[in-house]
Amino acid sequence: MIINNNLDDLIFLGVDGVGKTTICNQIVANSNQKIQIAWIRSQHSLAYFISLIFFHFGFTHLFIRGGNNEFFLDPRSLKNSSIWSFIEFASILPLIIKYKIYSLMGYTLLYDRSLFDTIIQNRYFLFPHFKKYEKVLMRLMGNTKRIYLYADFETISARKTNLFWPPDFLLFQIDQFNEIAQMLSIPIVDTRNKTVEEIVAEIRKI
Repeated sequence: MIINNNLDDLIFLGVDGVGKTTICNQIVANSNQKIQIAWIRSQHSLAYFISLIFFHFGFTHLFIRGGNNEFFLDPRSLKNSSIWSFIEFASILPLIIKYKIYSLMGYTLLYDRSLFDTIIQNRYFLFPHFKKYEKVLMRLMGNTKRIYLYADFETISARKTNLFWPPDFLLFQIDQFNEIAQMLSIPIVDTRNKTVEEIVAEIRKI
């Protein structure tokens, strides 16, 4: 898939701490193509900024502490999760359009965070209300190439000591990524006990 500087658009799957950002940066540093690293995630959407308004006006009981000691709205604490599910879905659409424009401008897209992250996060926090939007998001990803960067719970916990999500969220993410990779026959690169260079070399062979 990746040969010299002939990169295709590529989605990296994997939990926080598996090395997606590092891998993307390494690929960009060693390519002369026009590459845009894409981040499609709830924390970069309109829904997140709406949640900040709630926080500002004192609804702190609706929030949990996430990575890097930041606070995020926990949709499970809302009275109407169906409405928030729609807000999450609608809020992600401008990000999709943004990167479609980059693609039209001739950029190769490396997805550090993708709609898979959105789907899995909302499976945890908004199940079953968000489920009706999953098929739409899957279609929007089209046939973009995908690689699953894998690491187990112990490895991620050692790498990311600043994760403060609910204790079972990391395990849930790993299980979900494993399930999706198996269901969609996505190639897997095991990142445990490997250098960045070794991981990139393995990706280039896929």
